[in-house]
Amino acid sequence: MSTKSSFSPEPLRLELKPSRYLRIALSVLALCALAAILHCALNIYLRGSCAVFLLLHWRALLRRYAQSPGCLLWQSDTWLWIGTTHERVLALRHATLWPGLIVLRFCEEGSGTARTFSLLPDSLTHEMQRRLRMHLRHMPVFVDLANQGEVDE
Repeated sequence: MSTKSSFSPEPLRLELKPSRYLRIALSVLALCALAAILHCALNIYLRGSCAVFLLLHWRALLRRYAQSPGCLLWQSDTWLWIGTTHERVLALRHATLWPGLIVLRFCEEGSGTARTFSLLPDSLTHEMQRRLRMHLRHMPVFVDLANQGEVDE
């Protein structure tokens, strides 16, 4: 009995979820900034307007991160970003793997716009994180900071 083998890995589809960890980190950061604004030596009206601006901006950020970000698809050396309203072809420029964080730095084909995806442990399922790490370890663009900054090329 013979088995069919292929050197090209199967397509990798990453359904991204909003990260609760990122939401908590943004909330803590906004509260620290609010405390700093309220305790600085500025006019009360200036402090109040800065605090209102910060709270409105924080609310907009939380609303933005609560939405479903979309899907990353990797198939035969091509990355595709599938958002809610558009699709973009991306080129992976750099990937950093930490024990609790995966950072992917892309460049959009055509426009050259840079996109960065910071994937925390709750952004993907455990199985998808494992498959992504396996795919990235065989690409020449990653740095594994969990192993003392060794670079694979």
